[in-house]
Amino acid sequence: MEVVEQVTAEPAEQEAVVEPPELAEFTRKDTLEHVTALISKVVDLPDDMLSGVIFGDEYDRQEIQQVIESATYNLVTPKIPLDLSLALPTFGGAMEDIVHDSFNKCFEAHLPVPWNWNAYLLPAYLLGVFVRYFILFPIRLTILVWSIIAFLVISAINRKTEKDERKAIEKDRKLMWYLANAWIMALGGVIQYSGVAPTIGANQVYVSNHTSIIDYVVLLGAQTFAVVGQHHPQPLAFFQDVVLKCLSCIWFDRKELKDRGLVRNRIQEHVNRADVAPLLIFPEGTCVNNRHTVMFKKGAFELDAEVCPVVLKYNNIFVDAFWDTRNVSFLRYLFELLTSWALICDVTFLERQKIQPGETPVEFAERVQTLISEVGGLEPTQFNGYFKHIRVDKKFIAQRQKETAETMLRSLKLQKTLGDEKVKKIALKKTSVGKQSLTRRNV
Repeated sequence: MEVVEQVTAEPAEQEAVVEPPELAEFTRKDTLEHVTALISKVVDLPDDMLSGVIFGDEYDRQEIQQVIESATYNLVTPKIPLDLSLALPTFGGAMEDIVHDSFNKCFEAHLPVPWNWNAYLLPAYLLGVFVRYFILFPIRLTILVWSIIAFLVISAINRKTEKDERKAIEKDRKLMWYLANAWIMALGGVIQYSGVAPTIGANQVYVSNHTSIIDYVVLLGAQTFAVVGQHHPQPLAFFQDVVLKCLSCIWFDRKELKDRGLVRNRIQEHVNRADVAPLLIFPEGTCVNNRHTVMFKKGAFELDAEVCPVVLKYNNIFVDAFWDTRNVSFLRYLFELLTSWALICDVTFLERQKIQPGETPVEFAERVQTLISEVGGLEPTQFNGYFKHIRVDKKFIAQRQKETAETMLRSLKLQKTLGDEKVKKIALKKTSVGKQSLTRRNV
């Protein structure tokens, strides 16, 4: 019993006398028992090894310090620390996609540069806000609403009084031309038309770059085109189904796969007729920011008809004509147009184009896209514009996650293998040292 008391009391005295500076700060905070528990939680060592660590003599102090430092480090870090370099390939790929994201650049709206926030320009700016929102906007909205009402009333009277349906349709087309110009006036449009004037005839189709639904209104000011486009919800559905009914426009729903075959047949039938309004197609299939063009779909270029390219180039000095359909509703977009100073656009009708011998419809579409881009000063790209409406497939995300996880697991297994070998070597070494130290103390 006396031997045990001597053994248990002696280390406390020796620890106070020969304790190195590195351990002094640690043991002032924690008791000797807590150090034992702390080491046993992190490093799986036998009891005699722990005794050797705690009751080791002055000769073993350096190795004891390494064990305790390793134990305290592992309390706040994983036994197999994650290497940040494992994530570098994923981060690098993401950064590269962001920096070289040419696709989304095609759909970025023009951000105006602030110019009016100073003392001498602010009064003029506030006066301009008052004129645009409290004078121009009510006048333009009145013109827009009453022109639609007048068109509907006159069209209904025309349908009732005119017995010949063909003449009734021709009169409605003329009314539509007046209505389109009234809309342009309501938008403060300053439109300049140039090039080959559009005509009515068979075996021809007009194609144009697409910035906004206002493109169709601008082109209606030159010719009453029938258009192929997406059927929109209200309030646009009213204009598509009622106001534009006289033009025999072709509407479709992108979500309905069966619509594709039906639309293709209707387009071919329309192009073959000479007594209908000329057909207008926006082959990009979506609104682009008028600084780029995206891939022209080949549908309009495999109809065995002459293709008449049209270039629309807007001036953003007063308002950005681009309609960001993903983030801006139609009513908000229309409000921005009605409260701007003016909508400026240059419309150029280019020479008719025919498919060349040996040229595929895809190559023909690329050639016309390049022609429109050069004349309009736009940057051509071959991205599928419809992708902006599609979210990334979950299968693709899962595949990327799987590849990243496999890469990290391989590296972690390698680190674990190396770490286990190192721990075993340290444990064996400490075990032998602990046994020797405990034997000396008992003797």
